[in-house]
Amino acid sequence: MEIRIIFQIIIAVREFRVGGVQIILQNKYLCVKLVVMPQQSIWDPLRKKMVAETPEEDVRQWFVRILNEQAGVPMHLMMSEVAFSFGEKDYRADIIVYGRRGGPVMAVECKRERTDLSQNVLDQILRYNMTLNVRYLAITNGKRTVVCEKGKNGYSYMNHFPDFEEMNMNVDEMNQCVGAGCDKTVQRKEEVRQSEEPKVAKTGDAGKVSKM
Repeated sequence: MEIRIIFQIIIAVREFRVGGVQIILQNKYLCVKLVVMPQQSIWDPLRKKMVAETPEEDVRQWFVRILNEQAGVPMHLMMSEVAFSFGEKDYRADIIVYGRRGGPVMAVECKRERTDLSQNVLDQILRYNMTLNVRYLAITNGKRTVVCEKGKNGYSYMNHFPDFEEMNMNVDEMNQCVGAGCDKTVQRKEEVRQSEEPKVAKTGDAGKVSKM
């Protein structure tokens, strides 16, 4: 798609470009050609459509594959760009994982690679979870992934990435599994990078994750 605007003007430069605007000198006439460049796009299997390819979207699509191929989450039990309200503002969760019973079990916040996974990023998804109320929270920038689990006494970092079977376990089932020596979920080797702070103490403050 092109839009051409012609001006009768003399200019020394014969051709140059500013952003998406190409300016060309043709026979002492200045031809300003506005070129609408199609934005690069990427396929989102959750929304089932092409979406704009951004650094954050690249990380999201990478993590969707991790959830599906490594953690065993079925594609039809994930949604992206899930809208919800917190207070008087509207937000969108990057990825929500749903359990077999239909309720959400994990929320994921995706950031571009250059974004540090700081306390501010963690606080963001902790605030989201006051509305979403899921058991597992994950933040990732594609280079590092941090996972937290919500328990009775608050949140704690996890030293492994839960697979879909673990996400669907309730607390009693997990305790029985550990008592029986069923530790395959803990030993499962994920390609997702582990949290660098696996040793944490639980806290009664639901808005904080405390380190030991």
